[in-house]
Amino acid sequence: MIKSLIRTPSVGTTFNTAMQLYKENFVLIFLACLITGLISAFSCGICAGPMQCGLFCIILALLRKQEPKPQVAEVFNGFKKFLPSFVCMLVFGVINGVAQVLNIVPLLGQLALIVFNCFIMPAVIVWALLLIQDQDAAIGDAIVIPLKLIGEKKFWSVMLVVFVAGLLGAVGAIACGIGLLFTVPFSCCMIAAAYEEAYGESTPVGEISAPQP
Repeated sequence: MIKSLIRTPSVGTTFNTAMQLYKENFVLIFLACLITGLISAFSCGICAGPMQCGLFCIILALLRKQEPKPQVAEVFNGFKKFLPSFVCMLVFGVINGVAQVLNIVPLLGQLALIVFNCFIMPAVIVWALLLIQDQDAAIGDAIVIPLKLIGEKKFWSVMLVVFVAGLLGAVGAIACGIGLLFTVPFSCCMIAAAYEEAYGESTPVGEISAPQP
């Protein structure tokens, strides 16, 4: 059974958590993200879902300070969830394609499409993959639950975090795109931190490493 959202993640908290995690585990996260990007590209997107699941598996383990510490090779663990992650990516791709008809409607439709492409769909996709990887969500649940969450105020902040993470990741496109190698991994850390914040049952993510009085 999929857990309910407990907290409302904030951009500030998830940014700080992601920054700390990225600095402490730069090499591991960088290499895992690089492998994810390369295999996703060379497979023409077929392996994008499973590889992203594997990347989130590593980042969540680091956030939770699991021992032993995850290794780069664990990025391939996402292939254990190949079918649900692949189908979800396919279904959301179809939904995204159909939504492009909004572009036909001048102004209002185009504005709605911008909101859909920038805020809604990115958050729905990454949340589906996180649910598949972390909560063993079935294909139906992984597709339906993120769509239902759009109506919850707590998820609106998730969409904002994912949007900001996407903007920060896109900043790497400057300098001939080389910067993407450094900004995209950070964006993934920020998204995973938002997930952990939303579902964490005890201490908020941003307070995990806080010194005890």
